[in-house]
Amino acid sequence: MKNIILLTDFSDTARNAALYALKLFDGADTHFTLLNAYDIEFSGTPYIVQVKEELAAESTEKLNADLFFLQKRNPESKIKICSSFGSLVDVVRTELETSNADLVVMGCKGESVVEYFLLGSNTYEVIKHIKSPLLVVPGHITYRRPERITFATDMKSIEHEDMIKPLRFIASQCGSEMLFVNVLGAEYVNRLQVEQQLAGYLKGINISFHF
Repeated sequence: MKNIILLTDFSDTARNAALYALKLFDGADTHFTLLNAYDIEFSGTPYIVQVKEELAAESTEKLNADLFFLQKRNPESKIKICSSFGSLVDVVRTELETSNADLVVMGCKGESVVEYFLLGSNTYEVIKHIKSPLLVVPGHITYRRPERITFATDMKSIEHEDMIKPLRFIASQCGSEMLFVNVLGAEYVNRLQVEQQLAGYLKGINISFHF
């Protein structure tokens, strides 16, 4: 993991997610980008330029405050700030292309990462539209080294190694066991072939399969 984007709206939930990521990748040679997207819902006002300038200044000021907060707790972390005008999804897409980031980290307000009303609209939109590895951290979670990582899969969509690279890195970094969970459906899946394929991707990591 060389480059990781930390999304922030300056909430406690976003700060918690950023802290979680900094601790998770502590000791790795990783560069973090603390990213805030600001936008204007209306564009008909004659003061649009002034409003954008004020929003940009406020975004930069708050980014610097969050940067101080994070570096005070993780002084060895390499973090830069980035403030960008536009919708959250568009800003994240642009930053992914610019920085060639390996992972996007963001917080969510609820305990579940399934239901839209628990996720919040921003998290839901990023999950729906951004085709990149995402780490979504619930707001109530505090960091603890993951001893086990569960990967729910249909055993059919693991097409190439890049799809599992972020989890492999985390498991290797933390010495975690990986558990692959699948509920067998009516469609035939060659379990042995998939297990051998995954074992080849995850050499040196303790893995198990549960059906």
